[in-house]
Amino acid sequence: MLQLAQTQGQATAQIESQLQSAIQSINQQRQYLYDHQRQITFRKILFFKIPVYGKIDISPQLRQLDEMERQARDAASEQLALLDAEVALQKQKIEDDAGTALAELEKQRQTTYAEIIKQELRPVVLHYYRKVLGRDPDQAEISSQLSALSIQLERIDVQALQNSLSASQEFQTRSASVASIKQAVRDFLVNQYLKQDQAGRDQLLASLGLTSADVITQSPAEIDTILAWLDSRDLHFGHSAFYALRQLLEEGGKQVDFNQLARDSIL
Repeated sequence: MLQLAQTQGQATAQIESQLQSAIQSINQQRQYLYDHQRQITFRKILFFKIPVYGKIDISPQLRQLDEMERQARDAASEQLALLDAEVALQKQKIEDDAGTALAELEKQRQTTYAEIIKQELRPVVLHYYRKVLGRDPDQAEISSQLSALSIQLERIDVQALQNSLSASQEFQTRSASVASIKQAVRDFLVNQYLKQDQAGRDQLLASLGLTSADVITQSPAEIDTILAWLDSRDLHFGHSAFYALRQLLEEGGKQVDFNQLARDSIL
């Protein structure tokens, strides 16, 4: 903008200088006409003794010079108007370009700011997925949850997130699976193992690939303590290990039931 103003000032000064030069030249021609008029009149009186009853008529030449001055002034005014218009266009273009650049910078700032906020809130999403579903969310789930957060308020509605996860089909399925595993462990220990004699217990242990030498004798009270602790575990309990174990077995060509594998692993 400063350079544009300097250029406008220089151009304006040049136009005004040219106008002043033109007017000065016209004034010189006017003065020449007046001087010439006086000289002719004086000569008539001095040399020819001619009585002079009026001055020589130079009005046509003066009118011509007046017209030349008017045209010079009009041309200068037109040049100044064109200059002002061009400067206004250039100024508007500069302002538009600056506005566009500022808008782009603001957009980049908001995008960067949003990414920072999302990175800061990412652990919150991870926490509630682990707390409610017992697993880590994948990248698509993280992106989906973070895209729904309020950047202006810089927060996530954690209650809404928790309610959404708790109402999901996955939560219902995993809750039922975990409850089934816990019940299967309870049934094995309370309804089967404790009620059997040593021979029956050895048979149950054999189904797990164990012998009596591999286990520690537990009293009913101790088993109740173990089951109470097991019931206090959330959905995350053991799942990552059980899934990894099942994957290894399946890679070895052995298909296993997940709940059965979890029960046997716990036992």
